[in-house]
Amino acid sequence: MGEPTYYKVTATELDDFPTTNITITITRNETDVSSLEQVKYPYTFTTTNTGGGTFSFNGQNGDSNGSLPIEPTATDKKAEFTLKYSEPENLAPGDGFTLTIRTPDNSMELAVISYYKDKPRWTGAENSSWENVANWTGITNISEITSTSEITINSGVSNYPEISTTVSLKSLTITSNAKVTMTGGRLTVDKLICTGNSNFTATGGTVVFGNSETDAEFSADYPDNSSFYNVEITAGKNFTSSNSMTITGDFTSNGNTTLSSGTLTVSGTATVSSGAKINVNNADFSGTVTNNGEIICGGGDVTFRGNVTNDGKISGTTGILTFSNDVTNRGTITAENSVNDTAAVTFSKKYAGIGGMLVGSAADSTYIDFYGDAEFGAVTVKNSSLRFKGSTAQTLTPNGQSVNAVIFANTGGTTLNGSLTADGLITVSGILSCGSSSAITSNAGLTIENSGTLNAGNSEITLSNGTEWNNGGMFNCGTGTVIVSDSATILGENTFYNFKCTTAGATVTFEAGKTQTVSENFTITGSSGNKVQLTSTTTTDSWTFEAEANKVNVQYAAISNSNSKYVLAGTPNSSTWTDNGGNTNWFSASYIWKGTEDTDWDKAENWTDTNGLAVAAAPQKDNNEV
Repeated sequence: MGEPTYYKVTATELDDFPTTNITITITRNETDVSSLEQVKYPYTFTTTNTGGGTFSFNGQNGDSNGSLPIEPTATDKKAEFTLKYSEPENLAPGDGFTLTIRTPDNSMELAVISYYKDKPRWTGAENSSWENVANWTGITNISEITSTSEITINSGVSNYPEISTTVSLKSLTITSNAKVTMTGGRLTVDKLICTGNSNFTATGGTVVFGNSETDAEFSADYPDNSSFYNVEITAGKNFTSSNSMTITGDFTSNGNTTLSSGTLTVSGTATVSSGAKINVNNADFSGTVTNNGEIICGGGDVTFRGNVTNDGKISGTTGILTFSNDVTNRGTITAENSVNDTAAVTFSKKYAGIGGMLVGSAADSTYIDFYGDAEFGAVTVKNSSLRFKGSTAQTLTPNGQSVNAVIFANTGGTTLNGSLTADGLITVSGILSCGSSSAITSNAGLTIENSGTLNAGNSEITLSNGTEWNNGGMFNCGTGTVIVSDSATILGENTFYNFKCTTAGATVTFEAGKTQTVSENFTITGSSGNKVQLTSTTTTDSWTFEAEANKVNVQYAAISNSNSKYVLAGTPNSSTWTDNGGNTNWFSASYIWKGTEDTDWDKAENWTDTNGLAVAAAPQKDNNEV
């Protein structure tokens, strides 16, 4: 939208009306835009008349309410009309008339001319100063304009008003082709209405919405024509706007603010007081935001470009929240539905949530994205997935919070500091590094994608609920431990530092055709009546196990379809193992004496298996072939 260029309305002799007649000139500019072909004569005008006065417009009687066409020839680009008014001697104060001229399709107001006896009317006879009584008719002192005054600024005057001091009104209406500027001061008003292509432009000062009425309002046919400097909403008032608002200074909402359409743009600081509320579809906050109340995004995009301190509530409902700078959350931030792959909430810089709550959506496929460091307070993400993205190194400090699915996609690396529990799938497609004393509990699976790297450090990674470990990328085990707390499926080629399952009756299933290497301790502990099952993903193909015998501590386990690289039959506690078939080098291994080192029977280096491969230990009493 913008100022229409195909109509222009001017009026002369306003200063002495109704003593003299008003000449109104309507200019229709030519246009080649096909969509504007309907913009042609006739115009229409509507009238409101009280008090018994009579007037005529272009020779047509206008002494009653109604609508009449104005029909110059279609070839005219300019038409002049004369407005005459006969004021009765007994016209009461406040009575008079309003003439409204509209476009042929009735879609836009072109001009408003009004006259009401003893009512303040701006003429701009001397200059642009709002305070100069010489610029007004109907008053003898500027103090007569009060908080109950309803002021209308009409077009066609010599000078339009400029506000630079304290003004208090019930309403300010600016009619088409008119304008009001504000360079300073404080304008307190219940309603600010810009009709047609009029505008209100503030380069300084503060507009306060909420005066004597409970409800306050701003409306404009062409909202892009108007802009505010500072704006305040009075405590206890309900402010609404049906269109966009541009605020180049600061915005303070001490009451409730609702934009039913359009975008709220704030270049300066935005402050929402305790108990106050902002409800918008679209908003752009460029400066610092301090929220002690509630900010609701009703269905569009709300962007916070400055730092945000939230001690209240910020919710996305059906909209998108984007935080482009640091966020300190001691209140509640709520994500709702995402659109396709777009995050419901995006934190582009640091998220500090200590003392606050991050709430997700019950809907699936809803994302909360982090591009900077994140430190959690309370987290209730429901079915939302957390995504750590970007290419700049970041840290995650979960402080023991449980989340749903987590996607680590940051190619610059995410460092985990502390304990993280995920009730949804953990996916590593970027780089995830476990910091000192960190821990991961996966209740629904952990996948390392082809592009992903998981650096375990000295952490503990626990797999529970029959979850699946799927390594399709790179797993650097460090000195960490992978723990199967009940049952799990291990897919891909893996090298573990420590691998442990001490849950009696658990089943650990390893992918057939893949090798699982344990460089330090392989600990499996069941019970005599409830052994741990070590098995393959298929009954026909085996999984390969590689660990030195002195690193293997297996008690009460049943093993099937496995090929051990090293002979393990002589390992302590092997008497508690059960051979469920399909195994190589786990049971009854055959040894061949080579004596390559010396004559020591108990030295493993003096022995090989029947395939000439090195063995991890010399044959003991359980090995029956030498």
